[in-house]
Amino acid sequence: MANWITLKQLSEKRGIAESDLRTWANLGYIASSRIENVLMIDDESLTQYLDVHQTKDLGENYLEKIIKEKELEREVLLSQCDDELFLLKTQKLHQPLFHILIQELGQLITDDHEREIFLSVSGGEPIARVAKRNKMTYTQVATCYSSILRTLDEHKGRIATFRSRTMELMFDKCNAVTPVNTPLSNLVGAHAYNVLSLSAKTETSSCHQRSLHW
Repeated sequence: MANWITLKQLSEKRGIAESDLRTWANLGYIASSRIENVLMIDDESLTQYLDVHQTKDLGENYLEKIIKEKELEREVLLSQCDDELFLLKTQKLHQPLFHILIQELGQLITDDHEREIFLSVSGGEPIARVAKRNKMTYTQVATCYSSILRTLDEHKGRIATFRSRTMELMFDKCNAVTPVNTPLSNLVGAHAYNVLSLSAKTETSSCHQRSLHW
């Protein structure tokens, strides 16, 4: 039967540093749980763990087992660090692309005030600063931004169709066999034409009643 006690109590009882107990718990070597935001450790699972790892016979097989265990821990930690580093590098690399996509989504929002809030917050500007510039409260900006995202999410199918048709039109005008090799000047011209054509057909909306280009 589990015997749950706090990390501090177990540390004092066993004479083991709290940092070591926390590490063992994070790695799953001993059972742990959070009760009312307090880390609790199962004393019985610690006893079992110590029985396996504390022995007077430090023979070759035992030491080899410990080494393999530590090597596995190292590989797990390094793998986690590699994944996090890759994500950070990828986000930095693709940030300009994300910015372009955000700008294009912003063009679907016909209300200038809403569009400014969407582009600012999506671009990473602090909400408090956006609120001050627009003479709004933090909550008002957050609510408006969330409402915009919900509306975009509700129409993501139409947005994808709109973008697909727009890109096909742009590349057809440029007579591009390989889209990525299309001169930037041609894309900018075609894109500007499409935006102006669609803008002439749109109506503005408020935070509660918003319209999008389809």
